[in-house]
Amino acid sequence: MNLKEKLRTISRDKFTGFIYITMAFSVLLILLSIINRFFDLDELRHLHSTWYTANGYAPYSDFFQTSHPLLWVLLAPLFFIFGNSIIVLFIARFIMVLFTFAGIYLIFLIAKMVTRSKEVALLSVVFLLSSVTFVQIGIEVRPEVPQLFFGLLSFYFLMIFFRRRRIKHIVLSGIFAACAFLFMQKTIFLLLVYILVFAHKFYKGELFLENKKNIPTGKEKIEENGRWPQLKTIGLFILSFFTPLMGLFAYLIVSGSFSEYFLSNWLVPAGLLDSYSPYHTILGLIIENLLFWYFLFSAAAVFFIWKRKKGNREIRLLTFISILLLIVPTLLTKMPDQQNYLFFIAFGAIPAAYIFKAICINYNFKLRGKITLLAAAVILPIFILTAMLTASNKFQVDKISFVLENSSDTDTVYDGRAEFNLFRKDLHYFWYGLSNKKEFATYNKITGNKNFGNYDIYELIHDKKPKFISNTKLKPERRGLSRLYIKTNFKDLYIRRE
Repeated sequence: MNLKEKLRTISRDKFTGFIYITMAFSVLLILLSIINRFFDLDELRHLHSTWYTANGYAPYSDFFQTSHPLLWVLLAPLFFIFGNSIIVLFIARFIMVLFTFAGIYLIFLIAKMVTRSKEVALLSVVFLLSSVTFVQIGIEVRPEVPQLFFGLLSFYFLMIFFRRRRIKHIVLSGIFAACAFLFMQKTIFLLLVYILVFAHKFYKGELFLENKKNIPTGKEKIEENGRWPQLKTIGLFILSFFTPLMGLFAYLIVSGSFSEYFLSNWLVPAGLLDSYSPYHTILGLIIENLLFWYFLFSAAAVFFIWKRKKGNREIRLLTFISILLLIVPTLLTKMPDQQNYLFFIAFGAIPAAYIFKAICINYNFKLRGKITLLAAAVILPIFILTAMLTASNKFQVDKISFVLENSSDTDTVYDGRAEFNLFRKDLHYFWYGLSNKKEFATYNKITGNKNFGNYDIYELIHDKKPKFISNTKLKPERRGLSRLYIKTNFKDLYIRRE
């Protein structure tokens, strides 16, 4: 079907046309947000970590971080090409948006594969593009974005394996799961769900490898060969997953960074002194996309309460996975931030779309009814996303540019919250997470203050004479700093006197 024929089809099917219009408007909002929307502090921290990596500094040995390093390696060429330039911020965001769009396309493919309905697949895309959290996080420079893409790619090949039972598909699933893990260790949430899925498939006898079509599986195969040949499939996945990780482990061992990596990436997040209830985050997610949650939990009610043995098995599986990806991060993280629920939103879009279509069929909704229901689901989140464009990043870009233009490559900077220093070396190994009960306090508690127990920011400033300082964890008028630094026109930013 060529473009003209597609356009004629859309014009005849006005509901599909409305779907495409909604998608196009959401895509436009995303593209505008790349340039205009404010930068989250996590974005600036990862961009600064990328600058460190591009300049030859070793993660975990030379600078503190709590994430896996593949994002910084991926984006490091931007600094080789553009140097210390503000344009890097926006190009990095554009790359993240490409990952987000690719992840949305994978959801489209998975939905179409599972439901055999293009309309459900398109509705899944609409629900993702109108999810406030999904879009908000999806443009940000953070490892969760490519992690989501590779996690979905892993699941896509896993679903193909369940249908065809070919070695290459289970191997690709394991490799792409490893890629997701190399971006962010929170891929462990998806892997925990995989364990349950593999256990269920193992019990049902659906993990046998086959090279031909239409060969029996399930009970017939178990009776013929027993359950244990299925372990070969699980072993292939595990081997495929761990093989790409050997590069990371080799680097950590050779560089002598393994102990610091394990401490900063696992022990510090697990033992974080600060914490808050997940219910505030979840309540915010519900309010932003109320009907999405209604459709998703209607699917859960239909498949697991009212009609437990009826319906599409794969949709039941996706609904189960979605609910697990809501529960697991809630139980396992002390800081249940919005980005922890990206997998939940992505997987949940498919059963939500499936139930949306089922409601339209069961209640015999005509065109007006379907458009009204979809508009009710997306109009509030799209309004919120539009309003976010008013939160400009101009003041952040101006502040970063001011520090860059008024310092040299040899200058150091004290930026305790990672707000404005992207292109200069920091005052100390710990360059963020200095607030009470955050990463620095947790690190010192775990190590018994052996490494940085004598940390004194005032002494460090007097000793290393940074060009700029912020007022994070210090008072600029104390211990002689007022004689050395003068306040700039930017909030909480001080420059060294000439």
